[in-house]
Amino acid sequence: ATAATIVSGAVAERIKAYMPAIRNNVLMVLAHKTSAELLQRDGKEILADEIRREASRAMGHRVDDDSADDDAGGKKKAKKKRKAAPLPITSVYFSNFIVQ
Repeated sequence: ATAATIVSGAVAERIKAYMPAIRNNVLMVLAHKTSAELLQRDGKEILADEIRREASRAMGHRVDDDSADDDAGGKKKAKKKRKAAPLPITSVYFSNFIVQ
Protein backbone atom coordinates (compact mmCIF):
# COMPACT_ATOMS: atom_id res chain seq x y z
CA ALA A 1 0.00 0.00 0.00
CA THR A 2 1.17 3.51 -0.66
CA ALA A 3 0.89 6.46 1.68
CA ALA A 4 -2.00 7.78 -0.41
CA THR A 5 -4.07 4.67 0.32
CA ILE A 6 -3.26 4.68 4.04
CA VAL A 7 -3.82 8.40 4.69
CA SER A 8 -6.73 10.43 3.33
CA GLY A 9 -5.77 13.40 1.18
CA ALA A 10 -7.00 15.95 3.72
CA VAL A 11 -5.04 14.37 6.57
CA ALA A 12 -1.93 14.02 4.37
CA GLU A 13 -2.03 17.76 3.63
CA ARG A 14 -2.42 18.58 7.32
CA ILE A 15 0.51 16.31 8.16
CA LYS A 16 2.67 18.15 5.60
CA ALA A 17 1.65 21.52 7.04
CA TYR A 18 2.52 20.45 10.60
CA MET A 19 5.64 18.44 9.74
CA PRO A 20 8.14 20.68 11.65
CA ALA A 21 6.10 20.36 14.87
CA ILE A 22 5.52 16.64 14.30
CA ARG A 23 9.25 16.02 13.79
CA ASN A 24 10.03 17.98 16.94
CA ASN A 25 7.59 15.93 19.02
CA VAL A 26 8.87 12.63 17.57
CA LEU A 27 12.47 13.61 18.38
CA MET A 28 11.46 14.51 21.92
CA VAL A 29 9.86 11.08 22.36
CA LEU A 30 12.94 9.34 20.94
CA ALA A 31 15.26 11.33 23.19
CA HIS A 32 13.78 9.60 26.25
CA LYS A 33 14.15 6.04 24.95
CA THR A 34 16.98 3.63 25.65
CA SER A 35 18.25 0.99 23.27
CA ALA A 36 17.19 -1.70 25.76
CA GLU A 37 13.58 -0.45 25.60
CA LEU A 38 13.55 -0.38 21.80
CA LEU A 39 15.06 -3.83 21.31
CA GLN A 40 11.89 -5.42 22.70
CA ARG A 41 8.71 -5.75 20.64
CA ASP A 42 6.55 -4.12 23.32
CA GLY A 43 9.00 -1.20 23.45
CA LYS A 44 8.48 -0.60 19.74
CA GLU A 45 4.70 -0.86 20.15
CA ILE A 46 4.79 1.69 22.97
CA LEU A 47 6.98 3.97 20.86
CA ALA A 48 4.58 3.73 17.90
CA ASP A 49 1.65 4.70 20.13
CA GLU A 50 3.60 7.60 21.67
CA ILE A 51 4.55 8.85 18.18
CA ARG A 52 0.90 8.61 17.07
CA ARG A 53 -0.26 10.58 20.08
CA GLU A 54 2.50 13.22 19.90
CA ALA A 55 2.07 13.72 16.14
CA SER A 56 -1.65 14.25 16.69
CA ARG A 57 -0.90 16.65 19.54
CA ALA A 58 1.43 18.62 17.23
CA MET A 59 -1.48 18.94 14.79
CA GLY A 60 -3.55 20.62 17.51
CA HIS A 61 -5.63 17.66 18.68
CA ARG A 62 -6.46 17.11 22.34
CA VAL A 63 -4.83 13.89 23.51
CA ASP A 64 -6.05 12.40 26.76
CA ASP A 65 -3.40 11.08 29.13
CA ASP A 66 -3.86 7.43 30.05
CA SER A 67 -3.14 8.02 33.72
CA ALA A 68 -5.01 10.13 36.25
CA ASP A 69 -3.21 12.73 38.35
CA ASP A 70 -2.07 11.68 41.81
CA ASP A 71 -2.93 13.82 44.81
CA ALA A 72 -0.56 14.42 47.72
CA GLY A 73 -1.62 11.14 49.38
CA GLY A 74 -0.76 9.10 46.33
CA LYS A 75 -4.40 8.24 45.60
CA LYS A 76 -5.72 8.69 42.10
CA LYS A 77 -8.40 11.30 41.67
CA ALA A 78 -11.52 10.31 39.83
CA LYS A 79 -12.21 12.95 37.23
CA LYS A 80 -15.09 13.15 34.85
CA LYS A 81 -13.63 13.84 31.45
CA ARG A 82 -15.15 14.16 28.08
CA LYS A 83 -13.72 11.65 25.69
CA ALA A 84 -11.37 13.26 23.18
CA ALA A 85 -12.27 13.15 19.50
CA PRO A 86 -10.61 10.36 17.49
CA LEU A 87 -7.05 11.22 16.53
CA PRO A 88 -6.32 11.85 12.84
CA ILE A 89 -3.38 9.44 12.91
CA THR A 90 -4.62 5.95 13.70
CA SER A 91 -1.42 3.90 13.32
CA VAL A 92 2.34 4.25 13.01
CA TYR A 93 4.35 1.72 11.00
CA PHE A 94 8.12 1.33 11.00
CA SER A 95 9.70 0.42 7.65
CA ASN A 96 13.24 0.36 9.12
CA PHE A 97 14.37 0.24 12.70
CA ILE A 98 18.02 0.66 13.64
CA VAL A 99 19.10 0.71 17.28
CA GLN A 100 22.67 1.76 18.08
